[in-house]
Amino acid sequence: MSPTYRFPVWDHLARFARRTAPEGTPEERLAAWLQCETSLRELFSSHIGEQSAQERFVVPSDYVNFMIQIGGGWEWNDEWEELLSLVDVAESTAWDYRMWIIQGQYRWWGVGRETNPQDFGLWLNIGRYGDKHEQSLCCDRQHPLFGCVTDCHDTHPWCGGATLADVIGVSFSEYLEFLTSRVERTALI
Repeated sequence: MSPTYRFPVWDHLARFARRTAPEGTPEERLAAWLQCETSLRELFSSHIGEQSAQERFVVPSDYVNFMIQIGGGWEWNDEWEELLSLVDVAESTAWDYRMWIIQGQYRWWGVGRETNPQDFGLWLNIGRYGDKHEQSLCCDRQHPLFGCVTDCHDTHPWCGGATLADVIGVSFSEYLEFLTSRVERTALI
């Protein structure tokens, strides 16, 4: 396993959060992570080819370590914000990838037929805010936003590229800091 990461900001954020998925042991979280990563790698491979997926699909280590050490499946702000469980990451990412990329629905957003959807990158849906904000982690080593977390209002990076997204963290760790600052502001209201 990778070196142990520390997430001190999570200790603060967790005070406002409620677990929505079984915690499990570190071994169970590792097994769940491997299952999630494998299912998504297979999905991406079926569309872009095994070699391309092998070269491009790399999940940043801070996210992997968080999901193994702490695990996803958290909500706060009266269920208005959510850090997805691994099951939800896999299901949500697969659903969006099939709809936006494989079925070609990205064209609805004004992206022309000449656009190669491969250029949009490989992303994991990792969180939600409200009813229209998807938060996605770029896991495409060849994409300029590799490792960044974006927030898309009523859209997704696969709907026309990351130009429609706001970068809310240059890493997953910075994303946790962003969430903490927003939770603190909300708690003051």
